[in-house]
Amino acid sequence: MRIVPLVMVLALCLLGAAPSLAGDGDVMQHLGMLGEWAPNCRLPLGPTNGRVVLSLSPGGEVTTLTRTGPRQAAGIIRNVRVVSDSRVRWSHTLGAVTYEVVIERSGGKYRSIESIGSDGKVYIKNGFMTNFGWGSPWLERCAGSSQTDITEGDFADAWQGCSQTKDRARTIRDCTRLISAQPDGPIAYNYRGLAYAATGDIDKAVADFSDAVRIDPLYADTYNNRAWAHFELGRSTLALADVQRALDLKPDEPGSLDTRAHIYEMLGRRDEAIADYRQVLSLIPRTHSKYQETADALSRLEASPR
Repeated sequence: MRIVPLVMVLALCLLGAAPSLAGDGDVMQHLGMLGEWAPNCRLPLGPTNGRVVLSLSPGGEVTTLTRTGPRQAAGIIRNVRVVSDSRVRWSHTLGAVTYEVVIERSGGKYRSIESIGSDGKVYIKNGFMTNFGWGSPWLERCAGSSQTDITEGDFADAWQGCSQTKDRARTIRDCTRLISAQPDGPIAYNYRGLAYAATGDIDKAVADFSDAVRIDPLYADTYNNRAWAHFELGRSTLALADVQRALDLKPDEPGSLDTRAHIYEMLGRRDEAIADYRQVLSLIPRTHSKYQETADALSRLEASPR
């Protein structure tokens, strides 16, 4: 799984519904939406905690500026249309692409639930970010500048340590730091779970994966990770349910198909395992690190008696 900077993501997840007024700037002013927004206003800028600033240009256009440390992206929101009390549509131009976005609001927070680009790609569907494999983030309005005692440098250093895989002890230590500072952040739980699994502490891994999907029920990669942990513990029924959820969210994901093939083998469902292994091989290049291992598993299974 990748840690993806939220410049493009956050820039699509900005506002709530508004009454019909003369212009987009009037709508935003009427709602008091001009200002700064973030997934967690108490934390400093970082790869997973960008800041979105909404303002009006001298010509009255609604402009957006999204920052994640040194990264930033500027955009313009136009054509704000009310859908319901909890939803609004608008067109959001970022660079060469214009996105048709549907926003959902709840409890003073906002997130994008649909986003289709002028390039024809579906970026967000039913609140699920199709490129990244997790739910779109909720944004809160940053009314003040209060933060936790973690500095921007410490925050960046902790994310680097949490996301690396060479030193599992450092992963666990730094992910724990992030979880303490941001207990509602699912990515750190997922990474710490992977580190626990790699060191053989499967029960702790399952607990962390469970926390990650509790926070973000659309976190497809974590369902697959928990499925593999259940598989390691011989819990085939739980494993199959989790990997199926991962594939419901991200169909044709090679890693999840490979996990399901192993589970089918455990359950004695030979033909279904063969079908999944074949599909994995059709989706990954021959140079992939898992290609030969998957091909060997398929050959072994095909040669086995029914």
